[in-house]
Amino acid sequence: MELSFPIVEIFDSLQGEGARVGTACRFVRFAGCNLACDFCDTDYKEREQVGINDLVKRMKGAPAKNIVITGGEPTIHFYLSKFVWRLRQRGYFVALETNGANKVKFKVDWLTVSPKNGLFMQQCGDEMKVLWMRGIDSTKEGFLHYLRRCSNFKYYFVQPIERNGKVEKIDEIIKFVKENSEWRVSVQMHKVLKIR
Repeated sequence: MELSFPIVEIFDSLQGEGARVGTACRFVRFAGCNLACDFCDTDYKEREQVGINDLVKRMKGAPAKNIVITGGEPTIHFYLSKFVWRLRQRGYFVALETNGANKVKFKVDWLTVSPKNGLFMQQCGDEMKVLWMRGIDSTKEGFLHYLRRCSNFKYYFVQPIERNGKVEKIDEIIKFVKENSEWRVSVQMHKVLKIR
């Protein structure tokens, strides 16, 4: 029996957040998540089961051979590494977005970790993107603690939460970034541009 994955959607757009903002990509949204965040803006319920061979075929024609694997939480799928390996063998640049609750034990080309609580296992990667929200100490000392614990990232971003079209606590975020030059502000550019 062929290995298959629960998929929400596959679509082409621009990377809307972080260091690779503006990059043309094909997004593969995996279903399911190991967290239940009240602020989540993603519908991650399964739409279809897709066999690994078909999933790899669906990547043909991806913009600049850039693939972003996102969710939900893709790392809850045990055989995700097989899909990633097959893509990389075909010359695709594979970016993985995770909440960091599970360690990523396979090679990707770009790893974004966006922890939603203080307990996360993946403490290295290309970029860390922290949402400024309840549950994360929004004092300078709280974020500096995150920075010390997670010092194995190339880029550190803090991103506001947007609820009902309103960005929350942007003044606090700007003040924090001005006082902590290791951090940058990330906004959801795809929402600003009103693209998917």
